[in-house]
Amino acid sequence: MKLPNNYRNAVPYSGEMRRLTPGGHQCVIQNASVEKSRNGRDMLVVRFDIAGEPEFDGIYMEQYNRAKKYNGDARWPGVYRVMIADENGDCTGFFKGFIKAVEESNSGYNFEAAKADERTLSSKWVGLVFREEEYEGNDGKVRTSVKPAWAVSCDRIVEGVEVPAKKELTKRPSAMFEAAEEDDSDQLPF
Repeated sequence: MKLPNNYRNAVPYSGEMRRLTPGGHQCVIQNASVEKSRNGRDMLVVRFDIAGEPEFDGIYMEQYNRAKKYNGDARWPGVYRVMIADENGDCTGFFKGFIKAVEESNSGYNFEAAKADERTLSSKWVGLVFREEEYEGNDGKVRTSVKPAWAVSCDRIVEGVEVPAKKELTKRPSAMFEAAEEDDSDQLPF
């Protein structure tokens, strides 16, 4: 067998990968954009990576690069979405909290003075509080991932924040399956 190019320098993959822990993490914003939500309202979509924490530095860049090797359409995994305004056009508390967290984490930065240009958020620091969230996997099993829940200043992250409770599914897949089995009116037509 002929060894492939860069064999000696390739990083061996053992099936294990770093997994972000719930709690507070300091992050650097890679970029931000305003996009439409499913209900047609504007939301701020922030792509970020963990920074200033040796255990997790660059975790999303690592995940993205690994995914990109196998899928040319891979998407950036570190994303925080926040609705900008409610149904009445009033500013949401989550958006105002995010902007305040960015301003407090970056001395001299003022979002209004930056003409509310979301592109000026790029390279800014922000603290994000993460929690475990349940979701239904493609196999129907309940799985968990760690997602950002809200933003705080980086100083608050350093001081320590309480780990939020896990966000659980409201309907368990097994309960949905059992309910379907009990209802015999759904008989197959063949």
